[in-house]
Amino acid sequence: MENESVSTDDSSGCCLMNEQDLDTEFIYYSILLKNLVPSISNEKDRTNIKAWVERLFSPEYQSCLFNEKRNKYLLHIVLSLMNDDISGILKLTPPKGALPPLELVKMCSREEAEWETDKLWEEMVKSMEPSMSSMKCGIHSEDCTQRDVTIADSLLDSEFRFLLYLAKPYISLLSHPDDKLHAASWTQTLCSIREGSCPAMKGIRNDYMQALCGYLQDLRITGPFQEFPCMTDPLVPLHEAVQCSAEKYSFTNPTSCEANNFLNNQPAFNNGAVCFLAVSGELLSSNILDSAN
Repeated sequence: MENESVSTDDSSGCCLMNEQDLDTEFIYYSILLKNLVPSISNEKDRTNIKAWVERLFSPEYQSCLFNEKRNKYLLHIVLSLMNDDISGILKLTPPKGALPPLELVKMCSREEAEWETDKLWEEMVKSMEPSMSSMKCGIHSEDCTQRDVTIADSLLDSEFRFLLYLAKPYISLLSHPDDKLHAASWTQTLCSIREGSCPAMKGIRNDYMQALCGYLQDLRITGPFQEFPCMTDPLVPLHEAVQCSAEKYSFTNPTSCEANNFLNNQPAFNNGAVCFLAVSGELLSSNILDSAN
């Protein structure tokens, strides 16, 4: 059982602030653990992790006084399981008394992952013209580079570096030269939103990069990436670009490239007839509607 003392003033605030968010986070970690724990390769580590999970799921850690500590430990466990690398305090059975704050637990030092040391971002920026190497902010009118760096900046930059690392091999696998050119152009443009940009622009950059990675995994270029990016104006939010692209490259149009690509990827039939229907939620004008009016 936890034996930590908490003042009444802090406890009332703790129970009211972010309790719902912490519970939602706890449910998310629970679902992940359900799938990750059976995949642990080392049987002894699996036994220890099960003991940690049972301890963190015990009634005392469902109290609003300790659910933040519980979630920090669960996040540490989830990240360790995703890498199948159990180390440090998780190698031991959980203590019988109060768990120490995770910030005070000495973590094992690890070498940087390959994506963390990848220099593609820096190489992209170096290969660009100086006038194109840093995109202006489309959110703020003032110079947003003159500000204090926050934790969000570091997280967004790390996410972009990881997505950039994932995209690199898929771009090389694209069969059509135009697709490769579009993917390379977009990747270079996204790299121009650099570490000194504001979090809003970094969020827009990462949205584009995440969408591009999703298309690259299917080895196709579609959506807003069918057009070359604008080299002079800041990027608009992704949902605006997708809406403009949908108006120009309608999937429900039987003559569009999207429809052709879809049909080309369907299996060939030796016998019989096949009919594909494109259903849209938009009401289109037609002779039938005109005559009815």
